[in-house]
Amino acid sequence: SFWRQEVPLIMNNKRDFMVANVSAWRGMWDKDFAKAALDRIQRHKYYPIYEEMAAKAGNDFLRPLEQKGLPAWQREESFMILGSDRPIPRLMEKVPWVRLSQRAFVTGTNEMNWRIFTRYLDNLYRQNERMSLGKMRVPKNGFNIEKEAGAFAAMLTDMTGRANIGPRNTLSPAMNAGFFSLRLNLGRLLTPRHLFSANPRIRGEARANLATFVGTIAAVELLGEKLGLWSVEKDPRNADFLQIRVGDTRVDPWGGYRKFAVFYSRIATRQHESSTTGEQKKTDAIRTTGNFVRGMLSPLAAFSTDAITGKNYIGEEVDLKSTRQWANRVAPFAMGDIVEGINEEGFKGGAVAASALVGGGVGTYPTPLVEYYN
Repeated sequence: SFWRQEVPLIMNNKRDFMVANVSAWRGMWDKDFAKAALDRIQRHKYYPIYEEMAAKAGNDFLRPLEQKGLPAWQREESFMILGSDRPIPRLMEKVPWVRLSQRAFVTGTNEMNWRIFTRYLDNLYRQNERMSLGKMRVPKNGFNIEKEAGAFAAMLTDMTGRANIGPRNTLSPAMNAGFFSLRLNLGRLLTPRHLFSANPRIRGEARANLATFVGTIAAVELLGEKLGLWSVEKDPRNADFLQIRVGDTRVDPWGGYRKFAVFYSRIATRQHESSTTGEQKKTDAIRTTGNFVRGMLSPLAAFSTDAITGKNYIGEEVDLKSTRQWANRVAPFAMGDIVEGINEEGFKGGAVAASALVGGGVGTYPTPLVEYYN
């Protein structure tokens, strides 16, 4: 789902989000529509501006539809398995749901990002015209459309998980072998910087996007808790902070931002709160950082680490003979989450876990295992 990539922008750009969903749905089932959607973007009058910014500053918030023939760092991380002539990528090319998902993901993400970007540029040109006519005051530090567009593109790049890693872009393929979605996680890490941008227009856009994002999700979570539908942990030192919890099933609707809040809180306070007892304990910064990094390992690196330590990320004993554990590693993530939710909590657990289909982070595990992570 592209919802996870776009989550901080959805509530402040609802019309763009709805249009992007229509495009994603059509692109999933119609390869020609997906190609035409990208071609329409590339023929737009503003595309040369975007292309120049992407080449100079690396702010490439648009995803390629076809992975083949591109440098590895330019490909979409979520589908890095495609685009190679090696045996496993060739096999993945033939798996129906992989290609369907990839087209929907790329088409929806590009549609939404491009609509937001072009609307901002339209506003820039209108402001520039008003300034030239004396109807609007020129800022003290001047007004440069290309510079303004570049700053906005940088914000879009971070907020939608396509962070620029500068001259080390060429290292991202090797780093992705060890870490899952490096540019996505770096984008989540860097997003708050735009709240303090030297450009007041970027500050305003960032604050509007993040305020509606945080406010809406928090309001829905707290309303659901009031209605008795689920529980919500409110201490940022707790591993379950701001997750929706139904029994042993947890849903994280924050698109990857929540874990950074927990990490920062634990480092700042040198404490964590037990997910099982509520007891507050001192924590070691090195161990906390190590656990945080382990949580971002790629599937292969995570499997290797599990095999060495004898425990997986949540503290469960590794059993190489367990069909359930192997299924969790190789099956589509969403399907595994739904099956686990049904096994633990019945229909209600499965319904909650189904949020994985639209990008929600879902985990179902006995609560005491969380102590290992803490």
